[in-house]
Amino acid sequence: MAKNQEYLDAHLKGLKHAAMQKARESQNVPKKCTICNVRLMGTATENAHINGQQHRARLAELRGQGRALNERNLLVDDDENMFECSVCEVQVYNQTRRRHEQTHRHKRKERFLSIRATLEEAEKDKNGVMVHPSDKKAYDLGMNEAGLATLDFSLKVEHPRSRIVLRTATLANATRNRSCFSVNISTNVYLSSRTPLKGTVVFDSEGNRGRFQDRLELVLYDVPTQKQFAIVKPLSIIVGSRNDYEDLKPVAPYIPKKKIQREPVKEVVEGERPPAISAVKWVMKLPSYDYPKALKTILDMPTMKEKIRLLRSGFVPRELISASHARWFHVMLYIEEHQSTVDIERYDQEESLLDPIRGGLYSLKVPGLAEKRPSLIVGDKILVKEHGGKPRWWSGYVHRVELETVGLRFNPGFKPIKNQKFDVRFTLNRLTLQRMHLGLDTGGLAPRLLFPSEADVKNRKPSEGTIKTLNPINRLVGQNPPQMLAVTAIRNLLPGSPPFVVFGPPGTGKTVTVIEAIRQILVADPQARILACAPSNSAADIIAERLTVLGKSQLFRLYAPSRSASLLPPALQQFSRRNDHGTFEVPPVEELAKFRVVVSTCLSAVVPSAIGISPGHFSHVFIDEAGQACEPEALIAIRTLATAKTNLILSGDPKQLGPIIRSDVALSFKFGVGLLDRLTEMPLYDDQKKNGITIVKLIQNFRSHPAILRFPNERFYHGDLQAKADPTVTHAMERASCVVKPGFPVIFHSIVGKDLREASSPSFFNVEEASLVKKYVQDLKSDQRLRLSDEHIGVISPYNAQCGKIRKALQAVGKGIKVGSVEEFQGQERRVIIVSTVRSNVEFVLSDITHTLGFIANPRRFNVAMTRAQALLIVIGDPNVLSLDPLWRSFLNYIYNNGGWTGRPSPSWNTNDPDVDGAELLRARRAEISAEEEELITKVTETIDRRVRTEDMDDFGDGYEVVERPWRETE
Repeated sequence: MAKNQEYLDAHLKGLKHAAMQKARESQNVPKKCTICNVRLMGTATENAHINGQQHRARLAELRGQGRALNERNLLVDDDENMFECSVCEVQVYNQTRRRHEQTHRHKRKERFLSIRATLEEAEKDKNGVMVHPSDKKAYDLGMNEAGLATLDFSLKVEHPRSRIVLRTATLANATRNRSCFSVNISTNVYLSSRTPLKGTVVFDSEGNRGRFQDRLELVLYDVPTQKQFAIVKPLSIIVGSRNDYEDLKPVAPYIPKKKIQREPVKEVVEGERPPAISAVKWVMKLPSYDYPKALKTILDMPTMKEKIRLLRSGFVPRELISASHARWFHVMLYIEEHQSTVDIERYDQEESLLDPIRGGLYSLKVPGLAEKRPSLIVGDKILVKEHGGKPRWWSGYVHRVELETVGLRFNPGFKPIKNQKFDVRFTLNRLTLQRMHLGLDTGGLAPRLLFPSEADVKNRKPSEGTIKTLNPINRLVGQNPPQMLAVTAIRNLLPGSPPFVVFGPPGTGKTVTVIEAIRQILVADPQARILACAPSNSAADIIAERLTVLGKSQLFRLYAPSRSASLLPPALQQFSRRNDHGTFEVPPVEELAKFRVVVSTCLSAVVPSAIGISPGHFSHVFIDEAGQACEPEALIAIRTLATAKTNLILSGDPKQLGPIIRSDVALSFKFGVGLLDRLTEMPLYDDQKKNGITIVKLIQNFRSHPAILRFPNERFYHGDLQAKADPTVTHAMERASCVVKPGFPVIFHSIVGKDLREASSPSFFNVEEASLVKKYVQDLKSDQRLRLSDEHIGVISPYNAQCGKIRKALQAVGKGIKVGSVEEFQGQERRVIIVSTVRSNVEFVLSDITHTLGFIANPRRFNVAMTRAQALLIVIGDPNVLSLDPLWRSFLNYIYNNGGWTGRPSPSWNTNDPDVDGAELLRARRAEISAEEEELITKVTETIDRRVRTEDMDDFGDGYEVVERPWRETE
């Protein structure tokens, strides 16, 4: 087949083939290890593998099953034992060839190639019929700003005696009434060799933007042979701003970054640590917690299925109970560290420059640093080595972090010459993991904090009379019954109670409730001491800023010494301490103990104990945004500082963003379920039966227009939320010209774009959507009635590349508009939120679903993105991709049925059937889409329906999650 030849040509030009050819020429024939199923190149590699831990562990496992193995015959000649599958572009054993050809993956690709070949054959002139223009490129109408275009074409026959009739000339999408193309040509006429039969294709976008595609299908009949045949011409056009496309187009063709093979580090010259890091006087040593070598052997196994099986057989306890709690999470942290170590290697650089800067530092450019990919902080260590030189590595410590560069300090003996090139190796900052391990081991934590039972409950629900005794400091709390109930219950908690949960859906004033509770405790008990934590510095800063009324004698904002002082909010200047170097420092234990409230991140909550604060010093520990912390992270403060009398208050929303987990293996063991999630799944935390006893669910939403709130309220919160926001704010955008239906400020703009990538970045962007975001911003800001500034508008997109393109597009029209990921908007709100979903190609969405990227198949990310808007929510995306997910399909139904849909295409499914599932939707589409699209959508829908097999997931081990998945905050 033509496509197979194309694959073969590509393979012959590829690195894999070149390496094989070079090996053959040098008589260094590749070998295959029949035990580990890996390819080996060269005698040295073979010997290293045979003596390696992974090979020895696999041998021991097989011998444990009673198999007799001859180590001399473990390596076989790769050429003689391997078969090259041209369809899948992989090599398989000859003995497994038949099994491979029966796999679903092989058959799917084989059918896809067959479909492609059929389509390519249909595009050719045949049987003496010539279509002019014949060049396929002529039917690509390119960029068009007006949305109107015409294409003239003609047909004639090569031989005068031919008797061929043009029976029909149709467009593939016309039968579904979804085509913007139309064709005009006479049919049921004989073609002539002298006078061409002329026709015209007309395009009208009807004011819509994006990429438009169709197929002109010419069905002809050969009278003498009585055979019918077809000639197909694919039509395409792009409608949008030519300037935007020029500015936002890929800067370079996408070339996947080649993973740099790491060589062993034998010699390292230590650099100089930042002075602020070494100045802290710790009284508690932090153990190293190196993960077991046997565990690394398992995690290096090639397939997910094998890893999970071996982990369950001995490493991971069978169930998570009080007795197995510490062991369970130690293993999870080791698994997470292994994946993080693998991920950090992908940022390694070759032939990089180190430019000398002031203060004896060297500047290193780190692509992606601004998006914390990788996340680097002061004190991190980076190794460099002269490119092509001796295997001596220089250890440089990060002393300064800028937007795109870091300042490194090396040993005084490091004297590079000008323009000298270096290889760069990033190392994992293990401090966060070590602190979480410590939190699992320190102290004898009472079961009532981890596995509370009915017997641990000491309080009753506050009565109406008790609630009335509360004199709210924030008058707005006094007007909110759920907040009054929560604050009263927290204030009256008896020492040693089970954790109390403030369940705060979007916009319900969760942080306001927490602040009020803290202040009421301080008033009620002069001896009370409070540690308030949050997983991120931004969330901790919000708590501290709202408590500044306490004064600097009572409140201290504890920062890690590694945090940049430039990020300190002005309101907190006097509530923290900095040294002569301008970096944060930890006060002496006697000074820290005097403050009634200390605010820190969960990771920095280990500091009080580490400098000598004794357990029980803090009567209350608050953890805000607790849903974003993994359980060991949340336990740091509790384990190191709690006693039998310490009370724990968790606030957050288990329906919003969870913790950042990089390992898919750890996720399969539900490591992504944090302490807040786990507790709220217990009967003891039923928000109806235990309301005011162990949990209070806030239900008054003070953020969003009722139309914006309605869908997430019904989908995630059982319809409990009440719209209580100020109508002068939430209804201010109803008169915006972009609102499709008056009174319904929710818009879905349907647009078909194209997934693009550039240079070595695997992150996706979509020029069509970025340009449309710009147009919405221009229209909104130019409407003087709305009085919108940049601070009123936020743009959310799940891909870093798309965020970058949108920022570039908005430079001239909205430079101050915040553009970021869902994580960056957690806990925030804007008058207008524009969401760019990006994906417009079902072929690549499989990776998104497998790794829960973007918005596809990730309810938590969806919920956060759709609940940030106060007055206007605009969602831009391709419904053909989004509707494959049941949650998204329901949301699109909600918008369409309420009149908020605009753009093309319109829904291809029944929007009035809320119970239609993915399989039914697929069957409906099979009747109306091409065979090529059917194959791709089948592939994706099977994954969304959770039928993807474990071995299929292994195909995406080198996928996009490494770049898109953020790193946990380490400051």
